[in-house]
Amino acid sequence: MATGRVVTQPAKRVVSVIWEGLTEDEDGDSVSIAQWQDKTVQATGTFANETVTIQGSLDGTNWFTLHDLQDGDLAFAAAGLEAIQENVLYIRPSVGTGGGAGTVDVDVIISGVAAP
Repeated sequence: MATGRVVTQPAKRVVSVIWEGLTEDEDGDSVSIAQWQDKTVQATGTFANETVTIQGSLDGTNWFTLHDLQDGDLAFAAAGLEAIQENVLYIRPSVGTGGGAGTVDVDVIISGVAAP
């Protein structure tokens, strides 16, 4: 089941995308944020053996794991914060099967000058 997201603009030239209450074996709804230059992702909540992977796509169909600035996979087994290396058309969080009952929130802050 896909989980929705909340998009807000907490400051000038900053957009926040939040997926709340993600659970085991669930993908968040995708959002298009390619027009923004800088992206940082934060995962928080109760992790119970689940891993949250941040995925990107150019077509909204084929999904791949994104990377932090050190070329590591953007995958969280505990709360964390990382910058996103790639600039893809679509982004979403995906929670894997871990046999637990965790509930995770994922926030992406996007900043910079949006393309016209």
